[in-house]
Amino acid sequence: MTTFTGYARILGLMLLGAAVAQLAISSDTPPYLTLIFGIGLLLFSQSATKYLLLGLVNASTWYHGKRLPGYRKLPNILNWIRFELTATRADRKSKAKAKRRTREIKAEQKRQAELRERYKDVTYTTDEVAAFFLQHSVQVAYLALDASSSPRSRSRFGDVPRTYPGFEWPRSDKTGLPLHFLVELHLSEIPPLEETAALPVNGVLLFFSDLSNSNWVTPRVLFTERVEERAQVPDDLPEVGEYIGQYVKRTGASTLRLMPEFALRPVTRDILQPPSSMPADVDWKLVNAAQKHSEKVYEKHVSDTPELQLSSKYFNNHTIGGPASEVPNPTGGKGFKLLQLDSDTKLGLMIGDCGVVEFWIDPDDLAAGRFEKVWLASASA
Repeated sequence: MTTFTGYARILGLMLLGAAVAQLAISSDTPPYLTLIFGIGLLLFSQSATKYLLLGLVNASTWYHGKRLPGYRKLPNILNWIRFELTATRADRKSKAKAKRRTREIKAEQKRQAELRERYKDVTYTTDEVAAFFLQHSVQVAYLALDASSSPRSRSRFGDVPRTYPGFEWPRSDKTGLPLHFLVELHLSEIPPLEETAALPVNGVLLFFSDLSNSNWVTPRVLFTERVEERAQVPDDLPEVGEYIGQYVKRTGASTLRLMPEFALRPVTRDILQPPSSMPADVDWKLVNAAQKHSEKVYEKHVSDTPELQLSSKYFNNHTIGGPASEVPNPTGGKGFKLLQLDSDTKLGLMIGDCGVVEFWIDPDDLAAGRFEKVWLASASA
């Protein structure tokens, strides 16, 4: 018996059963057609009847869904048979993946509900929150905004890069147009941390990307020993995309082809590890309290250092090193994180929908100075 013949005969039995069921609950419309097709499928279920069978499955799904409200599962069974008769290998893989994902979502929802019930009456002291943060934090180099009239650092965001002998403004591999300049990062200014130990001690990294749309494509990173005079803006540099540009306008920038300039000072900051690094049974009230604790600690650091200022009231994370961001969504970044830029109204920077963008490089490529191998990961809310 072939697979098709087996399914056809199973369907024949089901149709005969449905006909008997209809006779039992209603005598107004005798199911002669159902009986005939059921018997026919049992007797003549050959591959030549495949299209007729599929048509019958469709008709039966509609008929029994409308006429037999007491047999709600019958259309689902017929749909399953239709899928088994027509599905490709890719369809089956996709369906299996969707089922696994559905099970995972339901299991996670159940687990979260159980955790909320377990911790609903639990409260935490200030010392407990601080201890949890200390246990689950990581030190990274954080790019603070230097608001002094004469910034101590040379690292900066926006405007145009400073050039070096042989400099050529990077262009998009897709459009051929110049990329937009983002960050000039002087490596000697980065705090010596475990997270940044793989970086060269000296030199300058120049970060570029295509901001003419909201997709943040075509990243490019250049390395040089030193920079000198300011670069000339290419005549064909495209305007910043409208979605990003609306935030640039708020900063008072004179042109939408360049991002506004801000001095950046790399400082050491403890940040909370991403959710995937947390214990499985963690109380998320405690995690949220630890995040607020982190922000208060940094806010005090800024208030004690007058030349620094907060990016915005949301304490945007412009960082070097550390794990991939999982807020607002996981970026999927792997390797060494050269730079993370966060959506920031002060910088005039909007990444997707309040998301982040990260520049990643393989550790072997970083050690060999192959910065042309940098790739980009991003996530939006």
